[in-house]
Amino acid sequence: MHMEQQSPARLSPTTPVEMPPPAAALMDELVEEFLLRLPPDDPASLVNAALVCKRWGRLIAGPAFRRKFRKIHRTKLLHMARGQAFRRRRRRRRQ
Repeated sequence: MHMEQQSPARLSPTTPVEMPPPAAALMDELVEEFLLRLPPDDPASLVNAALVCKRWGRLIAGPAFRRKFRKIHRTKLLHMARGQAFRRRRRRRRQ
């Protein structure tokens, strides 16, 4: 029994080939999707996630991530936190 080996079809140099994204880029996308789903009412979860490794920290600190997070959750955590802190200080001054 003789089995012929078939060579893979060759593509011409002009044939566009869609290459899959590198594993690191794909992994970053998956991690980003996971992090975007963290609950907005628990900002400590984002802080803890940012401390997992440098890559996650850079991802969370980036403006693109913050923009997507706000868009998904329709909230502005940083502005809310600033506003609450300002109100507390103001109340203390009045007393």
